[in-house]
Order: sequence, then structure tokens, then C-alpha cells
Amino acid sequence: MFRSRSFLALVQIFASLSTSALASTPSPRCIEFTIPVTATSINVDIPDVTFTTVQSVVDLLESTAPILNTSETSSFDISARFCYPTKVVASRKNTVQLLVHGITYTKSYWSALDYSPAVSNQLYSWVDFAAANGYPTLAFDRPGNGNSTRRDPFQIEQVPMHAAVTNEIVKGLKAGHFVNQKFDKVILVGHSLGSMIANNMAVTYGDFADALVLTGYTRFGTPTSVIESDPFPAAEFSKKFASLNSGYLVTSLESGRELAFFGRNDTFDPKVANIDFQIQDVVGIGELVTANSFEAPDFTGPVAVITGRQDAAFCFVNNTVLGDCGQGANSLPAQVSSFFPNASNFSYFVPENIGHCINLHLKAREAFAFAHSWLQSVGF
Repeated sequence: MFRSRSFLALVQIFASLSTSALASTPSPRCIEFTIPVTATSINVDIPDVTFTTVQSVVDLLESTAPILNTSETSSFDISARFCYPTKVVASRKNTVQLLVHGITYTKSYWSALDYSPAVSNQLYSWVDFAAANGYPTLAFDRPGNGNSTRRDPFQIEQVPMHAAVTNEIVKGLKAGHFVNQKFDKVILVGHSLGSMIANNMAVTYGDFADALVLTGYTRFGTPTSVIESDPFPAAEFSKKFASLNSGYLVTSLESGRELAFFGRNDTFDPKVANIDFQIQDVVGIGELVTANSFEAPDFTGPVAVITGRQDAAFCFVNNTVLGDCGQGANSLPAQVSSFFPNASNFSYFVPENIGHCINLHLKAREAFAFAHSWLQSVGF
């Protein structure tokens, strides 16, 4: 675990160098395309009900009724965006970062909400930071989100299915199916549910990727903070979701979303939080019900966990304290090591003054810098 002063100094140097590089480098050139995927997973059989109120959603999330496994196969058109690096680093030519977003987001989470007004790519874009340090990236809308296919939010849109879909994308990157290039190394970067999906993939497929960077994540994800945001049928919330099944939800309470995803005041720009609420996407009830993590002994690559100290989604305390992940070896992010007992390297970083949605905080670049200096330290 990297906690030494020398490593933290490296992070600070890396951040300052990357800041100057990014300031003099244009945003990366990106291309968008559709990836057809057919995947099979072992899902759970969730009762298909019609939600009409926040309480009806909460009741299902808190239900302890037994759930049976079922095999599901489904096809999707996945909306993807590949961005080229703005700096040439020869050793990273055949390495790609695969970016997997969390609930109610799209691939724009990784690109400063697609540079919406008041959301600066200089501060908030993981894609730009990676590009400035020589990494190409592939971000995509997970099934059920953005411009990707939406299936049954109860039976199909579940973590195991999303893991199966993402695994097909990993295989496509290594086979050279998308941008006329075969990538030797795939680094999966997850956020929140995206990190849970990465864990599920490690459990199911072993060494499916060469390294994992798990952000906004601990062993103890809790529905409490989600419930605080008043999950409500998206079709009843906005006309743009009017055709969706009631099993697709949004966070209907802006203050609750801010509590869960941003946390303490003065750690984020309220304008960014408001834009984030206004442009939010959806989450399927199946994703929430299957949002769990397990031990993945067959994954042997390096793993880094980056979770803000004030993360209320994965370190919720109460409505006063909000989130507190702790620090040091007993912190909740550090305890993720128990899920990856055979990782070649396990490291963690718990930045202060950052809540759940790391990329949208004022100090996001501290997290970006740690991730990329860590990748360099483990050979990427």
C-alpha cells in the first residue's frame, strides 16, 4: 500500500506536471461509434412490479424475500467514445483505459459532463487528464443508460449482465475490433457501480483486465444514501423518460442527490451539482438489487482504490456527518484488499474534501494524479 512520503511527493509532482501539460494541450480527438454486444449472465429473478411512489421503491430495496438465479441472454447496441492521447508515450501505445460509469450517469461522467457550461474539462475530465499523460480511453454508456439499448430493468439490467457486456468489450479491445488497433493491456477504471461491476468481472472472469482502478468504492455500499435522494420512476419525473418502464429510476430530490453524490459544502461547485441533477440519466431497479461485491481470488493483477473521505454513498454515517471513510489501514477503502487477496499490488488513496462523485469535486485532480502516478509505478 502506498502511504510513504516519497510516493505522496511523486503524486504531487505528477499533478503539477500534468496541470501544466493539460493547460497547453487541446482536448483529445474523440470518435463515437456503436458496439453490438450479445451477452449471457446468471441474473436474479426480481418481482416485476409497478412503482408509483418513492416508498414503493424503498420497500423493494429493503425487501429480504428470497431471490432465485436465472440465466439470461440479451443483445445491446452500446454507445462508445474512444479518445486519443494528446501526448505520445511510446510505452502506452498499446494500453487503453476502459471507463465504466456509475448509476444515473453516462459516458459523459468521464468527460466533465461533456463540458457542460460551468463544468470545466480542465478541472473535471478524467479523459483529458489521461490523454495528456499518453493514455487512450474508451468510455461507453452502460446498458440502460444514455444512447445504449435499454432492456427490462428488473430481469436484464443487473450487475452480472453489465459485467458480461463489459467483458465482451474488453475482449473486443484486445482483438482490435473497434479502432483498428489491438490493445495488449486494458486498464479498467470504474466508478461506484462501475467498480462493483469490475469486482463482479474479477469474480467471474479472473484476470479479465491487466489492472483495476476502482473509484467511489468500498466493501460497504449502502442503499441509505440512495434512498435519501428519493428514487422515483423516471417516466413520472421527466418527459424525456416518458416511455420507460417504472423500473427505471431517477434521483428525484436534488438536495438528496447532492448529499449522496457530493457531500459536504465547499468541496464542490453548486453550479456543477445543479447541472449534474438536471442532466442525470437513470438506474434500473435490477442494478440496485444486485449491487454487491465479493472476494475475487482469481484476479492477480494490480488494484487501486480511490474513494473520497466524505463519500456518503459508500461510507454513510448519518445526515449530519454524511460520509466518513476513515484514513489509514483501517479505512473502508483499505479494507477492499480483502476482496483481492492475490492482487500483485493493492494500493488505496482517501483524499480529503472529496465526496462520492470524485470527478465532479474541486479537488478531483488530486485523485486523477494519484491514479496515473500509481499506474506508472506498477508498469503502465
